[in-house]
Amino acid sequence: MLIGILFCLAPNTNEVYVNLTNTQWHLAALSLLILLASNPTSWGERLFDITILVISALSGPFCVLLLPIAAILAVIQRDKSSLLRLFVIASGAIVQAVPILTTTSSTRLDNVPLGASVSALMHLLGGKLILSSLVGYQAEKLYRTPLSLMLDLVAGIIIFQAVRLFRPLRYATAFSALVLAASLSHPIVTPEMPQWTAILILRDASGRYFFIPTLVWLATIATVSFAGKGVPKALAITALTVCILIGIPRDLHIKTQPTPGLHEAMARYDAAPPGTQVSIPVRPYNRILMTK
Repeated sequence: MLIGILFCLAPNTNEVYVNLTNTQWHLAALSLLILLASNPTSWGERLFDITILVISALSGPFCVLLLPIAAILAVIQRDKSSLLRLFVIASGAIVQAVPILTTTSSTRLDNVPLGASVSALMHLLGGKLILSSLVGYQAEKLYRTPLSLMLDLVAGIIIFQAVRLFRPLRYATAFSALVLAASLSHPIVTPEMPQWTAILILRDASGRYFFIPTLVWLATIATVSFAGKGVPKALAITALTVCILIGIPRDLHIKTQPTPGLHEAMARYDAAPPGTQVSIPVRPYNRILMTK
């Protein structure tokens, strides 16, 4: 129950709410839970599982990343339910592979530097992922400080025990790592600066990329807090306490964030003759060029 509450109240997840486009992230998280859950015992449960997996597979590319998890579970469990889940995920991966292979070059910001480095990765993990999941998303000033590097170490100690003792968290951590790797290799943040730099310094940028890793991280600290041992358990309890007392209250409400210049741009679009191109601002830091 605690993990379910944490999923609903998770800090640093504002971007994936009140946005139909980002429902694919929620469906991916639910699909992972279905794969890790015990086998269904009724037709209703089977129908629910398959329906969600099909919808998720057709809504986004996450079935491609879920495929190795589903395959491993099918090999280990060797039952009809796991094989059926694998079939649905594999079919969705084939469907998703077509647009991924044919449109990736035209939908990515390939002309903008990625800005990747080991140092930036460590600060992204310790700051954007770990720190913001504990104290809320308004912590970007601390991302590039020694605190984020210290949190990398703390998280590593907790996660190491979690994946060693708890098999579901082993698979969940692997999936979240795949999601984060895919996201950070081809992010779309802003054309104005290197992408990883933008993720580090822009408060409202790219929160969706950290949604699933954040949920897995919160499930990890909750599990280790109650079932862990020694130092990792003490660290997990501390992290969970900070999240509950600071992070959740700070991010409990999603504030209204208007798009500057949107109304003026739309007024220019309405008044323009056919064939005119108008630049329209899109939150958080992008623009689209619309032809009337």
